[in-house]
Amino acid sequence: MTAAFFALALPVLLDKEGEAAQKYEIRPIPSTFFINKDGIIVDGVLGALDQTLLEGKIGNLSIAKMADRTLH
Repeated sequence: MTAAFFALALPVLLDKEGEAAQKYEIRPIPSTFFINKDGIIVDGVLGALDQTLLEGKIGNLSIAKMADRTLH
């Protein structure tokens, strides 16, 4: 699964040198993390990520972001 497959309009970064893994103390591979604009991990999946789980995570983050905008 790729960002292009899901038509994601957000950056998808690869940690080729392992710097982010070291900073966030990530151990299992594969791992997927959703990091906000402030560099805070707001959600993640340790292990394999399938389409259904990815879509659910993105949906949950979108709902949370909309709720946050409504409250402020």
